[in-house]
Amino acid sequence: MAHQEACQVFIEQEIDKGLKAGKTPYSIGKNLTVWLEKLFEAKIPPKTIAKRAERIKGKLATNVAIEPTFEDHSEIPKSEVVKVEAPTTSKKPDSIPRRDSDNLYKLKSDWNRASKTDRNLFRRWINLHETNES
Repeated sequence: MAHQEACQVFIEQEIDKGLKAGKTPYSIGKNLTVWLEKLFEAKIPPKTIAKRAERIKGKLATNVAIEPTFEDHSEIPKSEVVKVEAPTTSKKPDSIPRRDSDNLYKLKSDWNRASKTDRNLFRRWINLHETNES
């Protein structure tokens, strides 16, 4: 048996023994790391072994995601169908808030930054042009 395979088998056996003895995955990883350095001259972080112990404890063979099933879930059972009714109060389209365009937003921000004199001057200019067009 190769050196790496022997190390893997040793890790698996010690994790199984530790879990049967009721040890936590963290304590198994911490103790096993010391033995792996002595016996196999391999430096494996305790977190790695603890994660492996958690997967074995949870009956997960690997850290790879479980394959999805290819069942057809497009149809909704009739018991789960939700009926949507029209709202009882009708709103006018003007009362629904809409997102301002970029230009309108810029005009609003410029208007808010304008001085009182500039606002009055603009109002007079608008009134003058409205009377000339009529």
